[in-house]
Amino acid sequence: MELNDLQVWHSEFLRTKQTAAEIRAPKFAIPQINEINAGLHDEMTYEEIAMHYPKDFAERDQDKLRYRYPCGESYIDVCTRLMEVMPTMMTTDNLLIIAHQAVLRCLVNFLRKNDMKRMPYEKIPLHTLFKVTLDEDGINLIEEVKMAVECVDTYRPKPTNCRVDRSFAESISSVPAHL
Repeated sequence: MELNDLQVWHSEFLRTKQTAAEIRAPKFAIPQINEINAGLHDEMTYEEIAMHYPKDFAERDQDKLRYRYPCGESYIDVCTRLMEVMPTMMTTDNLLIIAHQAVLRCLVNFLRKNDMKRMPYEKIPLHTLFKVTLDEDGINLIEEVKMAVECVDTYRPKPTNCRVDRSFAESISSVPAHL
């Protein structure tokens, strides 16, 4: 399918730029759609954070929406920066956004008009296109189109035990398996 007026927005991260590379359309690196900044925990796995920073790991499990990574961001911070580009995003036809899970959780949650408390647990599968259309009543219709790319399921539900004194095994019990 060819869309003559297609625009592509991607984050400033290399992986989204690479994903956009072969698309024949104007491309824009938009810093507001960068992934959540994990600060001092950037490039660490859940297991590494749970092992080396169990208090931080438990605090994030307790309130994932408001938890701010040390020297990083919270989901609320991501939403705040997304609000800078949301007016343009909502009034632009044929816009393809190539972003990251935390950002997509914020956007999908907003479009579905869900309670913000659900946002950090919005299921956003990897390699999935979310096609958003607005119907005549102003309702956002979201269709999920899965790409034929094998990948892990990275969804992590809220743990039942979020206490700081839980065991390491219990703290990572809801962490998805790796490939």
